[in-house]
Amino acid sequence: MDMNIKGVALNHGVKPTPTQVEDAKLRKVTQDFEAIMYRQLLAEMRKSMPKSDLSPSNFATETHQSMMDGYMADVIAKHGNGSLAEVLYRQLSGHQAQESAVAVDKGKSILKKTVEK
Repeated sequence: MDMNIKGVALNHGVKPTPTQVEDAKLRKVTQDFEAIMYRQLLAEMRKSMPKSDLSPSNFATETHQSMMDGYMADVIAKHGNGSLAEVLYRQLSGHQAQESAVAVDKGKSILKKTVEK
């Protein structure tokens, strides 16, 4: 059984490192969180639409719409670039802090060169 979570392949042939497993789990959790947010957003958007006599509202229709909203939320969260899940992943994994430190170091070196001139 193979499992691929956003570019990290986990398969039985090669044992992943603990860091890869934790990164894959974190990516999955952040995508799931983003999907929850999109489900809520889609549900609220649907509530704002006026009711129509052309399409009767009953339990089956509401269930179908809810399932479709859930599927759409999952797809958006899974394939979104620059998404909330990616921002959360970077923040929670420490990548954001590393990138910020590099940017600060670059800024300091540029400022130092400017002051020396």
